[in-house]
Amino acid sequence: MRVSAVQALVSLTNVDVKNRTVIEVWRTEQRLGRDEIRAAGDGTWTIPVHILIPPEIRTKQLGPLWRLRVHAQAQGADIKPHFEVPIFDLADLPYKEEKSEREATALAASHGGNADIGVGLLVGAIIAFGLGFGLADRVAYESLEGVFMVPFFASLFAFMSLGAWRNAVTVAIRDRDLPGRGRQMRQQLVLLTLAPWTVTGIVLWSAWAFLPYAGFVWGFGMLLCAHPSPFGRIERDPLMQSGAALILFTLIVMGFR
Repeated sequence: MRVSAVQALVSLTNVDVKNRTVIEVWRTEQRLGRDEIRAAGDGTWTIPVHILIPPEIRTKQLGPLWRLRVHAQAQGADIKPHFEVPIFDLADLPYKEEKSEREATALAASHGGNADIGVGLLVGAIIAFGLGFGLADRVAYESLEGVFMVPFFASLFAFMSLGAWRNAVTVAIRDRDLPGRGRQMRQQLVLLTLAPWTVTGIVLWSAWAFLPYAGFVWGFGMLLCAHPSPFGRIERDPLMQSGAALILFTLIVMGFR
């Protein structure tokens, strides 16, 4: 694109049309100063357009139209051309045969927040009441409320976070083979895989120190929340693996106490 300009504002917009109403779904802008606009020998200028589209917008209900607008401030009248541009998501390309099935499973697993909250409430209540009754003869009555609230809200927060964890796993699995992005996604997937095991270690230590059966209850909660799994096969899900391991280790710990 060539115009006689000294600065420009480039915008990319995704729009949808419903009942003859144009709805702007997503928008981003790129500002270019004089030093970024390249001058040509014939007195015109070349405006470079380089706009990154973040992968997070895949979660939005995007419209079918993408519009590129340029507002170039020139000496004299400003120039405001606009274009409809084709934009395709590389994640939709069939670069692996099993990708469509894998992605569908992952996306299905990314939903289920209400079930996670329900399990978190149940696990937190059981652990909190058990801890409260267990410490009733050793803790002042005024402190029992704090004894109850800490494990209850810790459990609720942990299980509520599973939705964000699944969404991150879904994106990492979907994009781990993309050129230029795959390595980052594979590294992120490793860290996400380790997260349930880290929580398992913390819960196991807490169960050993305060309430042995807490690990048993928490482990069953993890098993309940492991389905549907973004990893496709349930036995490959670290939430399932770490939950089962937590139950086993808790039984071992209870045997030694």
